Amino acid sequence: MPAKPAPIKKSAKKAAEKPAETEPVPEAPPAEAPAAEAPPTEAASSETAPAADGAEAPAPEAAAAEAPVAEEGAAVEAPTMGPADEAAPPTDAPAEAAPVETAPAEEPPKPPTPPPPAVPTSAPQSLTVEDVNDTSVTLKWRSPETIGDSGLDGYTVEYSKEGFSDWVVANTKLTMSNSFVIKDLTTGDMLNIRVVAVNAGGRSEPATLAEPVPIREIVDRPRIRMPRFLRSRYIKQVGEQINLVIPFCGKPKPVISWTKDGQPLDTKKVNIRNSDKDSILFIRKAERDDSGNYEMSVKVDSFEDKAIIIIQIVDLPGPPASIKMVDTWGFNAALEWTPPKDNGNTGITGYTIQKADKKTGPKIEWMKNQMIIGDDPKYRQINNQGVCSLEIRKPCSFDGGVYTCRAKNALGEATVACKLQVKQVIFQDDKEKK
Repeated sequence: MPAKPAPIKKSAKKAAEKPAETEPVPEAPPAEAPAAEAPPTEAASSETAPAADGAEAPAPEAAAAEAPVAEEGAAVEAPTMGPADEAAPPTDAPAEAAPVETAPAEEPPKPPTPPPPAVPTSAPQSLTVEDVNDTSVTLKWRSPETIGDSGLDGYTVEYSKEGFSDWVVANTKLTMSNSFVIKDLTTGDMLNIRVVAVNAGGRSEPATLAEPVPIREIVDRPRIRMPRFLRSRYIKQVGEQINLVIPFCGKPKPVISWTKDGQPLDTKKVNIRNSDKDSILFIRKAERDDSGNYEMSVKVDSFEDKAIIIIQIVDLPGPPASIKMVDTWGFNAALEWTPPKDNGNTGITGYTIQKADKKTGPKIEWMKNQMIIGDDPKYRQINNQGVCSLEIRKPCSFDGGVYTCRAKNALGEATVACKLQVKQVIFQDDKEKK
């Protein structure tokens, strides 16, 4: 038997009887052939059919009777549509479709910015020969000044025989050390050597030795034996003589060279004499512009030793400037002044203050050959607690003569004189030049 439909409340029934305000639904076209009635199945029988697990399945009437009855005002749950119901035309108008919100299209991700291309490092620094014998050369150097973000992969050491343009790689793989030994060399060869830094950006500019390296045993490496008094600043006064003897050692005979502040020496003012064991620097009359850093180099093949001598030539300072009296009280006076414009190429260590009795007027005059010297800048007149002295700057043969010191006041005067002779000393080197 067909199942009984669930009872419908009045409110629900009236709502169903009211025609829906919808557009007419077009009739479905007639089917080409009526469908044959399906033969009754055993499932439509009022008898219970055995379930798969042996339990009896409830009949359709019982299932309909057990369906809950909707109370007034409650929504009625529509029965599930079967295949036959799907084929029937709908009686109610279809509900309007809700608008679908479309999500904004996402922008495609931007490709990442490529990193800047790697660049090579700068060249290695201070490439020198540490040792050499008849079959090998030991090198050392400092790291490049600029390495960059790509880092440093290592160094390659290359050499070529003098007269040939082909460079031979000495190390089979890059070395991270700042030293390397080139082995299995031929005695007597002259080799040009260079070192190149390598990273992801490629090869750097090479650091090349300035001169070829002879592959031979060095008997005695060059060494400078600097005297102790020359290890610090060497100070002389203007007009004094400078005679410095610097011993050294090395075999074969080293090559000696001198520079002042990185420039060659002025041979008109500075005389250099070299022997197998020492080098002599000679200045006859020192002047202030002779001050500077003197560098001595002793070199045997590719080995070299250097030493620096700091020479300072000092002179008398100029007078203090802007001297004035700022206060007086009783028998006291306060003075102020500024340092001299010329400090004599050295620091000012102190000042001497002198006073004279205005009543007596203890006035001092210096004369040369009965001519008052006055304020000649070549001379410096000193009066220290009644002791008078005269200093002559840069003396020469023309400064000879009779010097007189005269003290006078209202009561009289007193003089004292002395004769000065200036002789020129001729050294052996000067005789040889003549």
